[in-house]
Amino acid sequence: MAQAALDTRQAAQNSIAQAEVISTAQTPTQPSFPNVPLMVALSLILGIGAGVAVIATQEVMSAGLNSVESVESELGIPLLAAIPNMTKTARPADILIEKPTSQFAEALRNARASIVGMKAEDAPKIVAITSAVPHEGKTTTALALARTMAIAGTRTIIVDADVRRAQLRQIIDSTPGTYGTVEVLQGEAPWQSALTHTGLENLDSILVRAPHFSSEDLFSGNAMHKLLAELSEIYDCIVLDLPPLVGLADGRFLAALADAVVLAIKWNATPSQVVKTAVTSLNNDGANVVGAVFTMVDTSSQSVGSYYYYSNKYTAYYQND
Repeated sequence: MAQAALDTRQAAQNSIAQAEVISTAQTPTQPSFPNVPLMVALSLILGIGAGVAVIATQEVMSAGLNSVESVESELGIPLLAAIPNMTKTARPADILIEKPTSQFAEALRNARASIVGMKAEDAPKIVAITSAVPHEGKTTTALALARTMAIAGTRTIIVDADVRRAQLRQIIDSTPGTYGTVEVLQGEAPWQSALTHTGLENLDSILVRAPHFSSEDLFSGNAMHKLLAELSEIYDCIVLDLPPLVGLADGRFLAALADAVVLAIKWNATPSQVVKTAVTSLNNDGANVVGAVFTMVDTSSQSVGSYYYYSNKYTAYYQND
């Protein structure tokens, strides 16, 4: 046994002694894994794919209207104007006075031209501004449109008919007096006692003094008909700031009394089905819906459709800064 082990050990030593070095091992200059160029290429492809998937998902899930085509095809009414987002400004309607050649002011002039017509023949006298749901910018739009009418030389009055919210008194340059819309419709005072001057030539207002909550039907009776008839004898245009339509009956009564109804839609936000419900209600009530306006539009977006005046090519035409 000892001899056999000795022979094995000697044989192994002889084999090692007979080994030859064919080539010397070299230190590698780069790792064999991972393959950086390949991984970069794969990451780029996966990143682009993920981005496309996210955008496609957002487009599918987005329920808001965001283009001329979407308004016309889904609602069956024209888009009158696309009003830029001015949420960083405390009172956007003031821009009409402070910067009369801004994008905001130009959008309102487009809305006015669409409502009254370029020749202003047989222009609607009672123009109602409403929305499907709250927080669409309808009150700001109503005031801005009334100011645009007044600046154009039209004798105008804006009447706050959104009695539960009474937002107009907070953004207009008028201080509500002893009487307002509610008191006039309740027969407590003549409308002349509720009239306030806005400080802008050709523009007066009748405001809601404070939010009013009551089951009383203010608008379907003769009081509102009488008020509008008397105002029509003195003013060329009456702008009504209506309540939202969905879930509230007041706005529907008032819309039916107007010569023209304009629907304010928050751009890319308000669910299209909700707006469809509002338009259907207006049509069923016999209201004359002349069109819609987008509010709070992102001016950097290219999806507003035919409103190319948001393009940088128009920068020299506006006084935005």
